[in-house]
Amino acid sequence: MPGSIFQKNGFNIGTWAADVDDGVEVDIYGGYAIELENGISLGLSATSYQYTGTFDSAYNELTLSAGFGLFSLDYSKGTWDGAVTDPLALTQDYTILILGVEYEGFSGQYGTYGDQFNGDYFDLSYSTTISELEVGVGLLISSKELDDDESLYFSLSKSFDF
Repeated sequence: MPGSIFQKNGFNIGTWAADVDDGVEVDIYGGYAIELENGISLGLSATSYQYTGTFDSAYNELTLSAGFGLFSLDYSKGTWDGAVTDPLALTQDYTILILGVEYEGFSGQYGTYGDQFNGDYFDLSYSTTISELEVGVGLLISSKELDDDESLYFSLSKSFDF
């Protein structure tokens, strides 16, 4: 979930941050989205995932999005800068296909990786607005190819118009 987001006329920019094993993950993103008269939404965005410490190295993605009603579909093409602890590690390309559903604050996503990455995940979450802040909780379950782990997370975000 975004830490902050600014939106105007279909354009958006934002940041997101999280404490990770050894450092901080800071994501920076921006894009453009429209909703057509028939209810179909379309978007194009770019995201850069940056890390301090030795937890991971940078990921950079371009994403095409589409949605209708409760359902969404995202396709991302990205590049990973290689392992921080291995100076000989090569960059790798990856794709992510994400199928999502959202209803009254509840959301679910299934994501699957391709190209030079493999694995999939499920993300189930709930969020609501309290005093102009979006508060959420979620459960992320990863396949063994990713890290074979479950993570419970909490989120807090605020949106601004500019």
